[in-house]
Amino acid sequence: MKRSLARVERSPGNPPSAVVAPALGLSDEPSRGAGSLSFSGHETFAMRHGWLKKAVDAVEADPQVFVKDSAMVDLGVGKNMVRSIRHWSLAAGVVREMPGTRGAELGATDFGRLIFGPHGVDPFLEDQNTLWLIHWKLATNERRSTGWCWLFNLLHTDVCAPE
Repeated sequence: MKRSLARVERSPGNPPSAVVAPALGLSDEPSRGAGSLSFSGHETFAMRHGWLKKAVDAVEADPQVFVKDSAMVDLGVGKNMVRSIRHWSLAAGVVREMPGTRGAELGATDFGRLIFGPHGVDPFLEDQNTLWLIHWKLATNERRSTGWCWLFNLLHTDVCAPE
């Protein structure tokens, strides 16, 4: 049975936005210009279809999965792909670095659990709206995906030509 964001359980006194907005990470998004900028980290790999779910499942099982020597075996990919999965999952906002660990430990965000958790609303990305939501998260994350953020938010042109 296919579920959608519109069918998220909510209590009788709370409007739908009170339940969904915190899980989507709308309240904790960094403002533009806050923090560092990033133009790398994906190791030249485009984000693959199953990587975000794989990342959420992996950090739920072991928060240090991405820094362990066994990460390649645990995730079933090569060394550079391990780094790329980490990058794309952080950029999409489905996982976050745990405070005080200097990036060694990651945890699933509320948004990551909402979409990809054990009772996730769209763990296999079958709903086109989920893909658009992830696209929006990538295009507005100036800290982790600076190029995408600038391309979709600051470039005001109809034509992109190599001139």
